[in-house]
Amino acid sequence: MAFFGGEGFSPGCTYTHAHKEKREGANIKMKENVMCFPTFDIEPEKKKKLNFFKIGKIWCFKYFFDDKEIFNDLLEYYNRVKYRFELGSVGARNKIMKYLEKKGFGPVLIEDTSAYTVKIDRFKKYGTILRNSIDYDEKGTDRIFVMNDFVSVEDAIANGAERVV
Repeated sequence: MAFFGGEGFSPGCTYTHAHKEKREGANIKMKENVMCFPTFDIEPEKKKKLNFFKIGKIWCFKYFFDDKEIFNDLLEYYNRVKYRFELGSVGARNKIMKYLEKKGFGPVLIEDTSAYTVKIDRFKKYGTILRNSIDYDEKGTDRIFVMNDFVSVEDAIANGAERVV
């Protein structure tokens, strides 16, 4: 690809015109040079959003990793009973967030879980809601769930849950 001149330039380039003055007697003539600069129409890779929730004194997140290497690297933080990763300190949280950023994830910290919280009567079916939740509790006649993301909140509402206000 030629960067200057009209010959041999690539049609995929952006062109700017630079003018040079050439004096010939009293007349000033303009000479046009075409400069070719390559353009890159590559969009940056979108990071997969991964919510980190503050539940009590721990930070936790829930995600199914297709890459077994990532799961194995995080295995020490995995709670097999609650099906989530739990980080007991801010230092551990920051370490895991940096690791996941390098792996293509975009961690998001969520301390106020109210926008993610739904409830359903404890005598109604709740299996699909539980599957997409990060935390679960029972209060009175309600089952309270903190959902993993906003899509899960909407799915829970479609399955009979209601927002907690």
